[in-house]
Amino acid sequence: METEATNDYKKARWQYHHNVNGTVVRTDVKKSPPPISSPMFMGNAYFVVTRAFVKHVMQDREVQKLLEWERDTYSPDENLWATLQRMPSVPGSIPANIKYDESDLQAIARVVKWGYHAGSIKDGAPYDHCTGAYRREVCVYGAGDLAWLLQQHHLFANKFDPEVDDIAIRCLESVLRFKMLGHDMVTDHF
Repeated sequence: METEATNDYKKARWQYHHNVNGTVVRTDVKKSPPPISSPMFMGNAYFVVTRAFVKHVMQDREVQKLLEWERDTYSPDENLWATLQRMPSVPGSIPANIKYDESDLQAIARVVKWGYHAGSIKDGAPYDHCTGAYRREVCVYGAGDLAWLLQQHHLFANKFDPEVDDIAIRCLESVLRFKMLGHDMVTDHF
């Protein structure tokens, strides 16, 4: 799963009390430190874990305290799972050292082209601009994104919309059907 050191901008999401009632509003009230001995990390809500991980999360007292502590934070899914992945007591965890940070592009669950990272690969960006459209800085893939997308190792791609580019969806459906039938050569034609 994605798990990286928390940047200063996102630390405020868990350092301050938030009122959560239909909307999320940050207050000026600082929270107590997290009730764990490990540092906090950031990631996202999409991940793949083992049954042992889930069992531990459901039963461990330290994890239960963290879950309760997270109730009044902003977007707890963006730090909770990534933090658990770095806690030594959690099955399948990895060390908290920065050498083990895993970005969204390295994780397996979901691939996203973020607008604020896009540019030109030849100029050092992690990927080229979206050929579909951006919604809240997330690429809604277009047909021109498929060649890049098919080179990724992720289980899911976020996001598609037939109103943005129905051809992208139809092409991807065809590719997946050909792969299912054992015809891998179709990906070489994009």
